[in-house]
Amino acid sequence: MSFKARARTGDGTVPYSGAQCAFVPRNQIICVTPSDYGFFEIKDRVLDGIGLHANLPNMNLVQRLVISHFLERPQGDLGGRPAPDVPLKDWDPPLPKKWLS
Repeated sequence: MSFKARARTGDGTVPYSGAQCAFVPRNQIICVTPSDYGFFEIKDRVLDGIGLHANLPNMNLVQRLVISHFLERPQGDLGGRPAPDVPLKDWDPPLPKKWLS
């Protein structure tokens, strides 16, 4: 799959290319998807119909990633994946990779 094809993604409200910012290098982005909702996040899965972008603050994984970043130690189960146009070998998230599954 070509670079352009891999980068044509998003959450249905904001395309991936528009969601990037100039101060975070592409190889440090941690991506999440609706499949990252926990088993008991039933209400949040239902609300995902409004768009993942608007519902991100409700995702437990996102909250754990932010808290782990500020406390500089893992908080619960963490996960995520590199951006679609970043090879896994080049991924350098701001959290240690050993924390992420």
